[in-house]
Amino acid sequence: MEGLYDMPEISRVTKEQKLLCNCRKSLSIDRSWLGLNDIDSEGNWLWVDDSVALRKNVLWMEDPRQPDSTGDEDCAEMIRKFEYRTNDNICSRQYPRLCEKRLLE
Repeated sequence: MEGLYDMPEISRVTKEQKLLCNCRKSLSIDRSWLGLNDIDSEGNWLWVDDSVALRKNVLWMEDPRQPDSTGDEDCAEMIRKFEYRTNDNICSRQYPRLCEKRLLE
């Protein structure tokens, strides 16, 4: 999807998630987009590379109804006040984006 960028799959994110949280805390970022959406098929969440995001591998908010797709919520965000857990939201909202970059070796 245009405007969204890669984020490491949550299944391998324990260390990466902590790093992202620490980075976002230091930048005081309250919300940011992940490269994850269910635009093409409601409830079928895909990363921007079209790989499937299994529910057990995404750190959704602790509300068992999330993602709830209230209204037209097709994009995934991380929210600071919920310990950077993932929530679905309307894609047109203006939030910073998280990017994945390869490190030079």
